[in-house]
Amino acid sequence: MFLDVAHAFHLLRQQREDLGALEITRVTLLERLTELEERERLGRSRLSEVASAEAQLARVEATIELIRRQERTARHLLEFLTGVEPIDGIADSSPSFLMPPDESTYLDMAGSRADVRAAYEAWQKSRMEVVIARSKVWPTIDLEGTYYTKRIGASSGVDWDATISVSLPLFQGGEAVGGIQTASSHARQKELEFLRLKRQARLEIRDAWAEFDSAWNRSAALEKASNASERSFLLQTEEYRRNLVNNLDVLQALQALQDTRREWITAEQETKRLYWQLRVTTGDIP
Repeated sequence: MFLDVAHAFHLLRQQREDLGALEITRVTLLERLTELEERERLGRSRLSEVASAEAQLARVEATIELIRRQERTARHLLEFLTGVEPIDGIADSSPSFLMPPDESTYLDMAGSRADVRAAYEAWQKSRMEVVIARSKVWPTIDLEGTYYTKRIGASSGVDWDATISVSLPLFQGGEAVGGIQTASSHARQKELEFLRLKRQARLEIRDAWAEFDSAWNRSAALEKASNASERSFLLQTEEYRRNLVNNLDVLQALQALQDTRREWITAEQETKRLYWQLRVTTGDIP
């Protein structure tokens, strides 16, 4: 449930940040379109350049409507999982990933997972059952004592007596040996189950770590690409005003900026989803 809520939360966060990025692109295109119309009126730009900007603006507006629908679906899912309705603003308190923790840090937590601990306790219990089964081949010694406050007859001078009895399971040996073998086999099964679960926990943690580490590196690379795309667009815009590039170059730079920025948003939220998945895999649930 925790993982489902975390995934739904970051999905909603992704859709809202995506809408924000698209809105920035829409505003930029409107400003671009206004500038182009003025330049076209002065004869410094072609009418086709205005048409290209209008077409790109229409595509962005269509994409905004699509993401709005997906945002509503993500919000409905989070409301369903949390029972909180309606959900308006959300705040992301996830840690900032300046550098991912070391893999060994999470692998050391494999033994503390609830299922691994439960398997270990089941193994220890089965080992005690072997001890109990072995005790059935041992002799049984009983000591019974009696203290008297008053006695008559020949025993009047004796205040107490005691009886020691020893019994040997001579005719129950086969059954006892069979019980020992059964208990030992059961204990071995529980030991193997514990070892399997421990190895499986380490495998799941390593897989989750690999996914998180790869997503973190990809997100960091896309952040750099987004910043570089923004600088490229600003430079293209400035060079267009000096007639060094054409309008198509500027629109392509803006499209590249939009795509890279949206891809970075998706990668960042995916990294955070995989972070919580890694935490859950280790059994470390907040």
